[in-house]
Amino acid sequence: SMLCAHDRIGTTSDACQGDSGGALVKLGSDSSTDVLVGLVSWGFGCADPNFPGVYTRLSAYYQDFLQPNICKYSQSPPPYLGCSPSSGNTGPIVIPPSVSTPEGLLTVFVVTDPFNPEDLGWELTSVPDGKVIASRPVGYYAGKYRATIQEEVTVTPENFYRFIIYDRDKDGFRGELTVVRGRRYVKSDALVYEPGFSSVSGASVVHGFYVGDTPPRVLTLDLTFDRKPESLAWSVTNVEDDLPLGFKWFDWYGKDFITAKETIPVYGNERGAQQYIFTVLDLDGNGMCCLQGRGSFSLYLGDSGSGSLIASGGQFTTDQSFVFEINANGLVASPTAPNFNPTRRPTKYPTPNPTQRPTPKPASVVETGTQLGFYMVPSTGICQGNDQSKPAWITQVFSEYEKCCQFSWNKQNCFAAKPINDYDSSSENDLPINGAINKPSYAPMTAPTAHDALVLPPIHNEGIISFKPVTGSFTCRAAGMTCTVKCTSCGTILRETSGMTIEFPNKSTIIYTTERGTDDWPDNPSQLILVESDNSAANIISCDEGCACNMVDDYYLGCGLKAKPTSVQNTAIAPSPTAPPDSFNGSVRMETPIFLLPFAMLVWMLLK
Repeated sequence: SMLCAHDRIGTTSDACQGDSGGALVKLGSDSSTDVLVGLVSWGFGCADPNFPGVYTRLSAYYQDFLQPNICKYSQSPPPYLGCSPSSGNTGPIVIPPSVSTPEGLLTVFVVTDPFNPEDLGWELTSVPDGKVIASRPVGYYAGKYRATIQEEVTVTPENFYRFIIYDRDKDGFRGELTVVRGRRYVKSDALVYEPGFSSVSGASVVHGFYVGDTPPRVLTLDLTFDRKPESLAWSVTNVEDDLPLGFKWFDWYGKDFITAKETIPVYGNERGAQQYIFTVLDLDGNGMCCLQGRGSFSLYLGDSGSGSLIASGGQFTTDQSFVFEINANGLVASPTAPNFNPTRRPTKYPTPNPTQRPTPKPASVVETGTQLGFYMVPSTGICQGNDQSKPAWITQVFSEYEKCCQFSWNKQNCFAAKPINDYDSSSENDLPINGAINKPSYAPMTAPTAHDALVLPPIHNEGIISFKPVTGSFTCRAAGMTCTVKCTSCGTILRETSGMTIEFPNKSTIIYTTERGTDDWPDNPSQLILVESDNSAANIISCDEGCACNMVDDYYLGCGLKAKPTSVQNTAIAPSPTAPPDSFNGSVRMETPIFLLPFAMLVWMLLK
C-alpha cells in the first residue's frame, strides 16, 4: 500500500512539511497522459540521500475504494473508470449541517490516570479576578481508569483564563488533559495541552490561555529547528500573575519540523506595564546551533514582519532566558541580557512546566529579602546563592543548598552544580577512579602548581584512557561506550554534547554514554566537548578503549593541552596542609601516579 520515491539526479527535490496529500505523478507526453501514481505520506527528514520519501500507492486502493466510490458519487465520472449506468450515480455527497457551537464553548478532553484516577482534579478560573468558571474536585474521576472523558464549559470570549490541574497525593499524573475551543479535538490548535507530570511538580501545575479572536496584544515566536526539533521547549510567563501564557514542552515538535511560527496572546493596556520571562530550552544541552544544524529563534512584539524584535538567538547550551517589559503604551522597555548558562545540561525534565510549582512551604525556607540561603532558578532547576541578582518574583529561599535541590525539578544537575566551597571532603564517593588523583588538600608540596605549563601524557591502563585536566572533544567508535568524569567541582566544567546520554551516580561523578559511534555514523557521531573552567579543581576523565580525544579550538587543543600558557601567579601560595596519619600507607598521596613522578619532576625543572 506504500511506495518510495527519490530524486534520481540528486537530493534537491523531495516532498516535505506541508506537502502531505500532494500528488506523485508519472509524466506523460502531455498533461492528458500524465498518470497519478501516489500521494505524499511521510518520510525521515527532507531530501535526505539515505531516506527516500514514502507515498501512498494509489493502485492498491483502485478497485476496492477509488473506482466504486467515484462511480457512485460523481455526476460525470471519467470514461477510463468504466462506470456502468447501473452503478447508481447519486451526485455529490451531501453533508448535513453541523450543530451550532456557542462562541465561548470549550471542551476539556481528559485521559485519566491508569493507576490513581481519584487523585485528579482541575479548576478553570478567569484572569485576573480569579472567578471560578468550572471545576472537577479531586475524587471526581474515581474508578475511571485510563478513561477518555469530554467535559464542556462555556466562558466569556475575549478574556484570559487560568487552568489548574491538581494531584492530591503529589505522586505525579500519568494521564493527559487538553482544552480546545469548540468541540473538535485538534491537538495543534489546543489552548492547553498537559501530557502528564511527575511527583516533583508537587500538588498542581498551571496553564494560562486566551479565548477569542482579537487578543489585546500578541507575541510572535519564529523558530527554525536544527536536526532535533523534538529536543526544544519554550515558555512565555507573566511575572505578576506567575502564569505561563505560551508554552510548548519537549516532543511537541515532531522530527520532521523545519520551521514553526507561534502566536502568544499577552495582556493589553488595561493591565498597565507588565513584565514577562521568555525561556527557551534544549534537552540535549547543545542549543539550536550548531552541533545539530543551524537553528534559531526570534521573539517579536506583534507580527514578525512588522513588529519589534524582543529576543533572538540559537547558540546556547541547556537554556536561555530573557526578561522584558511591555509598558502601557505597548512598547518593549529595556529587555535584560539573556541568562546564558553553559555549564548545565538538563535531563529529560519530569514535568511539562518550567515555572515554579505551588508546593508546601518547607521548614527550611528563609524569609525573602535576607542575603542568606539559596533559591532555585525556575528555568534550569539549579540553586544559587540568595543575592541581589535574585528576581523579586521568586519567593522561596532555602537555608541549605541540598534542601533547595530537593525541591528542584532537575535534582541531579542541581546537586552536581553544588558550589565548590560546599565540597564535602569526607565523602568517599569523591575519590576519583583508579586512585589516579586525590583530594586537593593532600597534594604533595613538591608537585607543580596548576598554573604551570606542565601537561601529563595520557595514561593507558587496562582499556581505560585517562586525561587531566578535563579538556577535549571526545568521540567513540561504537554506541554504548562511556566517558566518566570524576570531579571535585563538577559545576565548573563547561560542556556541550550531541547524541550523548548523561548520568549522575553521585555528586562527584558524571557518566556520558554515546548513542552513535564513529564506525556507523562517521559524519554525525555522538560528541562530547569538555572545557575545564577551574584549573585548580581535581578533575579527570576516563574513557573506554575506542574513544578518542581531539582538538577543541585554537586555544583548547584538547586532552589537557593548551596552546597558550596561563600567566604565573605572583602571590605566595600557601603550602598544602599535612595529610592525616591514616593517609600514609608507605607512600605519599599525590595527584599523579607514582611511576610518573620522575618524569613530571624532570619536565617541571626544564620548564622552570
